[in-house]
Amino acid sequence: ELRTFLGKDVRIVVASTTDVNKALERFYASDVESVETIIRDMENDVDLKKAAEEVKKLQEKLDKGELSNEQKEQLQKQLEEMQQKIGLAPGTPGN
Repeated sequence: ELRTFLGKDVRIVVASTTDVNKALERFYASDVESVETIIRDMENDVDLKKAAEEVKKLQEKLDKGELSNEQKEQLQKQLEEMQQKIGLAPGTPGN
């Protein structure tokens, strides 16, 4: 039953598509704002920018063959650990 699933009282009403869309916009517009806020915050995040610059420099060194095998292995290990933390590595939740 929908009431049990949602944990809310459910009321059946008749509404036009326009009315339903207006209600969705009214109740869920704040989610759009929060996504925009997150993106804006990420764009202004100094630490994130520094990390991105470091990754870019390492990628350039890797592309030019300027990293030793030991450095490559260390970077690969760190990348795999980071992927596991955020659920991107194979065998982790979400994959």
